[in-house]
Amino acid sequence: MKTTGLKADFIITLVLLLSISALLADLVMTMFWQQGMLRMEMDKTRTILELEGRRLSALSNPLDDNYLAELSRIHPTAGGECLTVATGDGGTFQAASSCAHRAVLAPALRKSIELRQPVTETFGSTRGVFLPQPEFLLLAVPVDLGNTRGSIGSVTSLKPLYETLRSKQKAVFAYLLVNILVLATVGFFRLVRSTVKPVEQLVRLTENYDEQYDIVPFFDQGGNEFGRLSVALNRMTRRIDGDRQRLRETVECLEEANAQLQKTQQDMIRAEKLASVGRLSAGLAHEIGNPIGIIQGYLDLLRRENLSPADRKEFSERATRELERINRLIRQLLDFARTAPPGEQRIGINRLLGDMVEMFSKRRNMDNIRFHLSLDAADDIVVANEEGMRQVFLNCLLNAVDAIAEKIDGVPGEITVSTLNRDSDDSRRELLISIRDNGPGIEPSNLNNIFDPFYTTKEPGKGTGLGLSVSHAIVEAVGGKISARSEKGEGAEIIVTLPVTEERL
Repeated sequence: MKTTGLKADFIITLVLLLSISALLADLVMTMFWQQGMLRMEMDKTRTILELEGRRLSALSNPLDDNYLAELSRIHPTAGGECLTVATGDGGTFQAASSCAHRAVLAPALRKSIELRQPVTETFGSTRGVFLPQPEFLLLAVPVDLGNTRGSIGSVTSLKPLYETLRSKQKAVFAYLLVNILVLATVGFFRLVRSTVKPVEQLVRLTENYDEQYDIVPFFDQGGNEFGRLSVALNRMTRRIDGDRQRLRETVECLEEANAQLQKTQQDMIRAEKLASVGRLSAGLAHEIGNPIGIIQGYLDLLRRENLSPADRKEFSERATRELERINRLIRQLLDFARTAPPGEQRIGINRLLGDMVEMFSKRRNMDNIRFHLSLDAADDIVVANEEGMRQVFLNCLLNAVDAIAEKIDGVPGEITVSTLNRDSDDSRRELLISIRDNGPGIEPSNLNNIFDPFYTTKEPGKGTGLGLSVSHAIVEAVGGKISARSEKGEGAEIIVTLPVTEERL
């Protein structure tokens, strides 16, 4: 992690803060400086006017032309303008004939005579150091003229004062700039040492943290905030390590439990399959016994010596056909009973259903049940485990046969197996398999429980209650759904929905 951005932020912030503080300090300092110089100017002008007032009081004829001419020569050198003497009887005497501020000075002189104290005013506007300031200073002081009272006043321009201040501001700004650079440099390196480097160290050690370490080897930074942060991070990493170890142990336990659950599920499927194979075997035993009896009869006929060659050949062919029938039945049973290779394969559901219905139709006691096939699905290829799918359809067919066996209305039993394609809500192609019977149906109170493990309505010894539960687990494992619907007395229907693949076998 690079801290160039953090360092840049520090230096920019330092320079900005120092500049603002320096400018504020200069502003305040200049304001006090300006006020001090203005006060000095006022004191100087008042002192000059008071001295002139004393001289006027000492003269026998103070307002003669010689005195006024002398004032007009002397007073402008002290910075005064428009020197004027006023008397109590309304007389006004100016040292200079031209005075642009007569209208402002005259009222101030009369006010000073009336109040018998100095009068100070400012007026006009000119450019100051930072803001506009008054351009002129007016000052009038009372004077004792012997037989009458009077006052003497003048107007002083403040522009030279402001120009002096502005000229000195250049030196002040240079001084402040040097201070800002020095303080910013010192502050920057101090902050880098106290803040940036500890952060870089923490980041570096955190990036180099390895699970083989018990804790991150942070170094305490004394008792400051970084030291407390280091201690807190060490505590946090210890807790994280402990939680990670407990999580690892929990995951291992869950993996063991999941493996045991899968093994138990496979054992349940195998047990249910063996039970189904037993039921199929019992049903096919009679179907196999009939061909064997026929073959024995043909063998007895073939032992006769007077049998013509044509009859011998015909009896041999008939016996061979019966043997092929037995072989086909046994092979179908073995195909179902054998264990399919693990994993998923592409399976043609229409073919699988056709083979199973053919095998069921040859079971014993199937004379009163008619099977109907309606395999209309054009896309019937699914990716699943063939043994699992065979188990699902076998359980559904066995339940349909058992339901028809409970019929008491004398109507022949019917089992309809159909397939069709449809699009799901997310526009995926699906295969819908329906296995419907015309048995007595399922009670509404039992309909929501038929997929629960060990739930059965059959008599003890006639069902394990695992068939539909196992089927539900197998179908959901391949991304499908299985559901049931029924009305009392109208039979039941099991609907299996499977996602199809576009690949053909």
